[in-house]
Amino acid sequence: MINPDSEIYRLVDLLPASGRMFTKIKSKPEQPAVIMAKLPKPWDQARPVFINFDLWSQLPKPQRDLLILRTVNWLGSVRWLKPDLYQGLVAAGIVGTVFELVQGDIIGAVTAGGLTTLAGSRSGATTTVLNANSKPTKPPFGLLFAEAIAKLMPPVI
Repeated sequence: MINPDSEIYRLVDLLPASGRMFTKIKSKPEQPAVIMAKLPKPWDQARPVFINFDLWSQLPKPQRDLLILRTVNWLGSVRWLKPDLYQGLVAAGIVGTVFELVQGDIIGAVTAGGLTTLAGSRSGATTTVLNANSKPTKPPFGLLFAEAIAKLMPPVI
């Protein structure tokens, strides 16, 4: 059996500096899972990670280390609405594209749509999706913008 206090101290020492600031490791022996962390709320500064140390002691040390690092990384990667420059450019590009489509200016719409697509690809819109039973894949983005416009707009005769 592992001493929870010494193991918590070892795990905090193992965490990256960015994870130490907000992660609070707590013992919770009544939970059925080895490790549990809830989706953090935007206003919460501390993000607790609950560990059942009875089950934790049954895992090999490298697996325990990877499990806590994965959980803390997941907690750190949760981003609520935090707009940046490229997200603003995407929003402005969408408004510009709609404006050009309403005016009937296909060249302007394609140009604005292309710039919107460029800004969207730079904003991290191509994040990797990892399913539990599959290899990492890119999320489907559907048709190219020009193909989408061609499908929406009737041919000009």
